[in-house]
Amino acid sequence: MNNNVFIIIGTLGGLTFFLQGMQMTGFGLQKIAGQTLKKALQQVTANKLLGILAGIVVTVLLQSSGATTALLVSFAGAGLISLAQTMGIILGSDIGTTITVQLIALKIADYALLIVAIGFLLKFSGKQLKQKYIGDCIMGIGLIFFGMNLMSTSVEPLKSYPTFTRGLIAFSSHPILGIIISALFTGIIQSSAATIGLALSLSVQGLIGIESAAPLIFGANIGSCVVALLSSLGASTEGKRVAVAHILFKVLGVIIFIPILPLFITVVKLTASDPARQIANAHSLFNIGLTILFAPFTAVLAKFVIKLVPDKRSEVELDAVVHLERQLLSTPVLALEAAEKETYRLGMMVENMVSKVVKLFEVVDEAEIKAYYHQEEAVDRLSRNIVDYLTDLSQYTLNTAESKKVMQLLLIINDLELMGDNVANLINIAQKKLDESASFSEEGANEIAEFHSGVSMVVKKAVLAIKEKDEVFAHSCLGERQILYLMGRTLRNSHMRRLCSGVHETRNTTAIHLDLIQSLEQIANHAANIANTIVGNDDSTQELTLRSINETIQP
Repeated sequence: MNNNVFIIIGTLGGLTFFLQGMQMTGFGLQKIAGQTLKKALQQVTANKLLGILAGIVVTVLLQSSGATTALLVSFAGAGLISLAQTMGIILGSDIGTTITVQLIALKIADYALLIVAIGFLLKFSGKQLKQKYIGDCIMGIGLIFFGMNLMSTSVEPLKSYPTFTRGLIAFSSHPILGIIISALFTGIIQSSAATIGLALSLSVQGLIGIESAAPLIFGANIGSCVVALLSSLGASTEGKRVAVAHILFKVLGVIIFIPILPLFITVVKLTASDPARQIANAHSLFNIGLTILFAPFTAVLAKFVIKLVPDKRSEVELDAVVHLERQLLSTPVLALEAAEKETYRLGMMVENMVSKVVKLFEVVDEAEIKAYYHQEEAVDRLSRNIVDYLTDLSQYTLNTAESKKVMQLLLIINDLELMGDNVANLINIAQKKLDESASFSEEGANEIAEFHSGVSMVVKKAVLAIKEKDEVFAHSCLGERQILYLMGRTLRNSHMRRLCSGVHETRNTTAIHLDLIQSLEQIANHAANIANTIVGNDDSTQELTLRSINETIQP
């Protein structure tokens, strides 16, 4: 076979085995760690040290700092973690990648196929899933070293290519060129470990030393940001900020290290005599150095990133989805938390509509009526988005508690949407009042205002119960709803007395007045249903409650 073809095929083949090994190892480790892997990231507090440690551990398990940052992008986009909390984790993730490279630098390539064979036997003979996942990890490690060995063997003929060797040596004289080429290559293959692995293969054949490898290491670190950058496309502002923070750390780090490159290389040479080990150590020292440099200033850097990526008003308007991230669906516990936040947002929209809709009956305005129609349509669209998200989530393997939570949220969303429909009924009633130029009597208007205030309070407590997951608010909501039953009947009787007394305004607005009370009562009914769902009443109890409500409010 022609030498050139052998070099190309061997290098690409080795790189393929290497990347496949990384993927298999990461997959196996994730499965062994379970959902606690991703949940741990979310639970990290503002404690920087804990964040750094979490970033190291999770990146070792995921086998990619880009994958860790991609997770953080989705968490931040869903509102499950703040930008400030991600800073320490990002720094830790960069250290985590160096552990992988240190392992790669171990000279155990001669045993690579034996490791693959052991992993294969475990994967296909293991009776338990955990044994199969351990087999994946071992096979992946074997493939990493086999790929490294194949790349090293394939590049050996390059020693006889003066042009190639001169090009590699040029990186020591023109580090910026090396950084750019390495960053582009890493961005394409989306693995900084693979780029550094290739550099290790070149060093084994004596084609490259630490002087030429250092710029490649810097470039690989910048190129590793591509995964996070791609994951932030279409993400919320907070998600984009996480990706920008990752890029900022890497770019600033390279800018700081370039002027002291000769000193950095001298320090690296003191750590080992073997060129491959020097490259692995350089990667570690660079990322540990970044952590030491930036950890004290994460709060300042977070503020700077917020200025670079300012808020967009459109993200918090009406039916725009804020918390639902598709990447979270594979981790139900996090997807459910995101859905709960979005459901609360929906509840706040409905509460706002209910609290203000009575103004349409005080000063009727065509433009205001159209604005309310627009809001009601937004409630319908957002409801559908959340229901679709929960429906997709239900296709994953859920435990009993998670399945119950999905059902609970679907019930709550249904009642919130029906509240919105009743607000639409109120808008129609307001339109009718406008068309007929009708006016309530002073006493009737005061009664409506008082009843609306009570209904608004019931809705507010139901929405608070959604947010706080608090049965106290839910029970309070149910208690006040009982008072509204009696109040609704009293208002009807009072209206009938005015009608019999011949009050002119009462005669002209009877249908409007009674329809208005009916719609307000239905809104309170749905708030009570939400409260029942939160306190855990079963479906039969909810049906009985609604039936008794309907019987009570009949005139």
